[in-house]
Amino acid sequence: MSRIGYIIVLFLLIIFGMPLTAQLSNQGRLYYFAQTPIDGLGKVSVGAGWHTQPNDAWNRIEIRSTYFHSVNSWFRVALGQRSNIAIEEGSLLNYELRPFQSILLNNHIGPTAALTHRLMFEQRIFFIPDLENTMNTRLRYRLELKKHMHTDNKLYLRPMSELYYGSNDATKELMQWKTTLATGHSLNHNITIEYRYEYVMLRHLNALNHFHGFRVQLVQYF
Repeated sequence: MSRIGYIIVLFLLIIFGMPLTAQLSNQGRLYYFAQTPIDGLGKVSVGAGWHTQPNDAWNRIEIRSTYFHSVNSWFRVALGQRSNIAIEEGSLLNYELRPFQSILLNNHIGPTAALTHRLMFEQRIFFIPDLENTMNTRLRYRLELKKHMHTDNKLYLRPMSELYYGSNDATKELMQWKTTLATGHSLNHNITIEYRYEYVMLRHLNALNHFHGFRVQLVQYF
């Protein structure tokens, strides 16, 4: 088996092994992204998403915008923001403004695969009705493998694993671990649809919660 094959098998074992030991809650995500290049400067991505957890009657609307700049073929930097509106049982739970900065390192493995390391630093500002606004920070590291399954690059496999480490109530801890198996298909030269299965282990108020579910996202390139 090739090195790429071993990495894919390892991701599959992690993804499908962890839910067997956890009591899971369901979640679902739906996203649309539009990307366009800026001549000589990089590219911009804007998008909107909907995130739901039916078990908890919880929903979130997301608005995202990101600017990417490629320093060279293997190193990129990004700046952006995410605006999240959380609603629980029909009432506004909070509004979160989340500016972030990140670096991305790409390591090409042959002509059809690439390994990407993403390090992201987030500032999370929460506006909560009838309560004092809060702010905390979070560091995220994601390891991602993207493997094109055919030479025409239309179909690909994309396993990912991401750790979230941050400050919460004056403590610093591993807050979240998300592991993802994604597959995508290019419908034509400027539209790609991707399907993901996600498993999330989340620490909240000193308790561990486990979620799993599916995410569908459409990316349109201009």
